[in-house]
Amino acid sequence: MTIFSNITTTITITNALTNATISVPPNGLSDGAIAGIVIGTIVGVIGLFVFAFLIYKYRQRFVDMLPKGLKQSNSISVPVS
Repeated sequence: MTIFSNITTTITITNALTNATISVPPNGLSDGAIAGIVIGTIVGVIGLFVFAFLIYKYRQRFVDMLPKGLKQSNSISVPVS
């Protein structure tokens, strides 16, 4: 008898859900979401370029402090005997 009461309860719940109105959002992204992604991407790329430029200028400042002979050579010279 308990099996039938559970089935009846389930059917009642199912009937109650089928009578409800459920709104489903449309497929795809909205125009605002697409615009947000595009603007965020542009700002992110500009931010990366600014960060790379700042790192370049920071490193360049230390290269300018080196003695004149060390600025031109990126390799270590070993004296040959």
